Amino acid sequence: VFRNPKDTMVSYFHFYKGVDDYGPWKGDWNTFFQMFLEGHTVAGDWFQVTKAWWTAKHSRHLCLFFEDLLRQPKDEIKKIAEFSGKTLSQEDLETIYSHTRFEKMKANPSTNYTQMPGINFQFMRKGQIGDWKNYFTVAQNELFESIYAERMKDVPDLKFTYE
Repeated sequence: VFRNPKDTMVSYFHFYKGVDDYGPWKGDWNTFFQMFLEGHTVAGDWFQVTKAWWTAKHSRHLCLFFEDLLRQPKDEIKKIAEFSGKTLSQEDLETIYSHTRFEKMKANPSTNYTQMPGINFQFMRKGQIGDWKNYFTVAQNELFESIYAERMKDVPDLKFTYE
């Protein structure tokens, strides 16, 4: 599942602040912003990882976008079923949709990690598109856009939704 990199960065910032294994991490947004751009996060360099998965999308991988899962969940559930070689009845589709809605998963301790040792936050925070606007300064957005254009120029068919 791909997510637009700006919201990914914000989500990952909150993840860092809430996991004991990272200290808990005490850095601020500006520090994390720079860490992310430089690829100094536990998950590695977002640009490299994303390009690697995107270029492998035709080799037995199903690529979905977080934003599509929010906007058209039933269509995305159907894609997953088709990719898995399964046929869903309308009842099955509705059941899966009911159990995988963001609000339902956020309330579930098993999917939100609230009972997991070392996690001091709700893993599923907002589930919104565009929260990055509450964090990025104009200068940070301009810097991100220029770095993104340079680092991702060899995957022009990868398009994200930011709002």
